[in-house]
Amino acid sequence: MKKKNTIVLEGLPASGKTTLANYLRDHFGVFKVNESTGIASKNSGNQTKIFEETIDKYIEARNCSQLSIIDRGYPSILAWDYCREKEGGEHNYYKKKYWIREAIKKGYLFEPQLYIYLYADCNLSFIRRPRQETKIDVWSSKIGVANCKLFYEKFFLTKRSRKILYLLMQKIKLKKLRIF
Repeated sequence: MKKKNTIVLEGLPASGKTTLANYLRDHFGVFKVNESTGIASKNSGNQTKIFEETIDKYIEARNCSQLSIIDRGYPSILAWDYCREKEGGEHNYYKKKYWIREAIKKGYLFEPQLYIYLYADCNLSFIRRPRQETKIDVWSSKIGVANCKLFYEKFFLTKRSRKILYLLMQKIKLKKLRIF
C-alpha cells in the first residue's frame, strides 16, 4: 500500500534529515513527523518500543491530509539491526523484516510516495555529530556508521520501483537550497 503525500527521509546520523524536515515545515507548511526517540536515546536496546514508535509515526502521517514528512522511517530499523549483526550483536534483522512485512500487510506501515536519502560521508557524520562509542549504539562507531551506509546503499539501489531522491547534503548549504 502506498500513501500519497508522504515523504520519508533516510540517511546517516547528521546527514541533514531533521534540518531538511524542519525547513520544509517552517517554510512550506509540511506536516513533520519526528524521529523515534528510542533510536537516539538510552532506550536504544528496546527495539520493540522503537518499532511501536515507528508504527505510530506512520499512522500519524497516514491520518494527515496534507503533505507529511517522516524523519527516519522503517528502513532505519532495518539499518540498525543490519549493523548490529555485522558487529556481532544480536540477530534481529530477519525478525524485523518479518515485523515490517506484517505491519505493511495490516496497513500499519506503508510505502511513501517518495524516499529522500540524504547522503553523507561517514567521516562527515562523525564531525557533525560526535558520539561516545558504546556497544548499544551502532551509530557511535565508525564501523557501525560504515555498515549503515552500506545498508542504505543496498536498500535503495535494489528498490528500483521506489521513487528515491538522493541529496548530497554535505555540498549544499540549506540556506541556499531552493525548492521549486
